[in-house]
Amino acid sequence: MRSQPIIKKEPISKKVWAIRFSYDSNLMRFLVAVAPMTFMYVVLVFAMPAFIKEISPDLSWISGLLFTVNSLSVIVLQDPLLFFTHRLNDLQKIIVGSVVLSLSYIIFLGSTFLASAHLNFFVPLLFVGILLFSCGEQLFYPASATIVGEIGPAEKRGKSISSYQLLYGISNAIGPFIVGYLLTRNISFCWLFFVVLAFVGVFLQCMLLPNIIEQSRSRESTTL
Repeated sequence: MRSQPIIKKEPISKKVWAIRFSYDSNLMRFLVAVAPMTFMYVVLVFAMPAFIKEISPDLSWISGLLFTVNSLSVIVLQDPLLFFTHRLNDLQKIIVGSVVLSLSYIIFLGSTFLASAHLNFFVPLLFVGILLFSCGEQLFYPASATIVGEIGPAEKRGKSISSYQLLYGISNAIGPFIVGYLLTRNISFCWLFFVVLAFVGVFLQCMLLPNIIEQSRSRESTTL
């Protein structure tokens, strides 16, 4: 009777699950630079209705009209803005858009001081602010979406874009709580907080984004 060859069984190796975190310094700096303006871009949807209701419950319907004006402004003002800013690069558009967004929040802050004594000036200021907000978002959002796709290599472009979109999800998650807390403390303090946050965002963009773009360009030139 022939003896069958003995097959040695190798020990089954235990699978080790590890979470690998790939740190991309350029992406992290970009996210930090645009995070304040991204948050402010989102929270206006929560802040405006609650703010108007605190000023005058009879004017609550104006918040819906303001966002209608915002949507129409995006349609009507898009081509003129592209024409007047065609000489600006994406970095300049981000910074200019952030400054315009900051001005809109300054207008909203100023409206709080006129609401009690001059209610007739309160509503027009809101429309001026929402028009500035519409112009700022049309400059900031497309340019920032373009830059985030260019700061990393092509194979990581999806990760960069999804990380950028995650900022909007986080803002939607924490925005109602922060806005509600600030408005219950003090109405003017709420807008003052956003004005300070806006200038912090502009400062971070001026400090961090030029280096990111220079590094991405130098990387592309070496790969060509």
